[in-house]
Amino acid sequence: MNKKLTAKVQQLNAQPIFQGDSFSSCIVVEPEEKEQVLKKGVIYGVFDLASSEEIDTNLIKTILNDALKESYFQSDSISPIQSLEKAIIDVKEKVTHVIIKNPEQKLSFNILTGVLWGNVLYVVQFGEGSCFLVRQGEIKPINTMSEGSFSAASGVVKDEDVVIFSTKKFAEKYPPNKLLSMAIPEQGLEPQESCALLKFIVDTSFSENEIVDFGLEESVVKRNKIKDLFGKISDKVGPAQIKKAFSKSKEKQETEQTTSIRLKSIPTPKIGLKYAIPCTFDFSIFHFKKQKFSFKNRNATDSKSRRKHQRFSHSRGSGIGNF
Repeated sequence: MNKKLTAKVQQLNAQPIFQGDSFSSCIVVEPEEKEQVLKKGVIYGVFDLASSEEIDTNLIKTILNDALKESYFQSDSISPIQSLEKAIIDVKEKVTHVIIKNPEQKLSFNILTGVLWGNVLYVVQFGEGSCFLVRQGEIKPINTMSEGSFSAASGVVKDEDVVIFSTKKFAEKYPPNKLLSMAIPEQGLEPQESCALLKFIVDTSFSENEIVDFGLEESVVKRNKIKDLFGKISDKVGPAQIKKAFSKSKEKQETEQTTSIRLKSIPTPKIGLKYAIPCTFDFSIFHFKKQKFSFKNRNATDSKSRRKHQRFSHSRGSGIGNF
């Protein structure tokens, strides 16, 4: 049975300030519709920024969350990483436009985001930040692959895994070993120190609406409907009347004059797939650097020889780290 994961989030944020030259915060952005969660997942992460002049922290946080939601969940790209990168670019442009009031003003902006999609976590980082994976008590960094200002990674997460997203200053002050072994009061955190801890757990089994339908059971459903229909007719009129009705229909078809047109047959090209149906799809989740999808025709039995299963693989491509 298909399973999906959900994340329980613990946020460690510094005490909120309304005006200041620097601040940080955790991010949890969900779409309004459940269908969007199935298609795009949920955004988690942390960000921090610093300016040479004071900024309205509440306004910036609102703009950041709204821009992420609008850009990411309305993106046409099927790649979560590409959608995240585009959303971060839009966020940076809007935040810069609001904060920068003169050419001499300086701004430092860092953001680390992740999207949980099914049981795969996609991570995109802009600027500085730290991310770690805790699995069965072992702590290891999530290795991201850099490309320009962005770095990205993706990998399968498991039940009871913990992922740590933190700003650079938080990680320097509270490394993972220290973070997991002590209680950290938020009152003692500096403005640019924030951390989000994600614990992944099995949520629920996919409902019927969440399972991709390949139409393989359509013929079975039609046969069952026809069987039920004839069962109802048989209960009302009996088998003798049904047989008599079919006999009359057959005689009528033989006596009617029909005109037939025979079209010249066109040879169909051979494509090398001798057994089209029935077939079974078997998807295997990719692991880290590669994702493999396999197609197996289990009913392919040739009288002369046993053909091997046909397999097709799709590589993730280079430029993305893994964990």
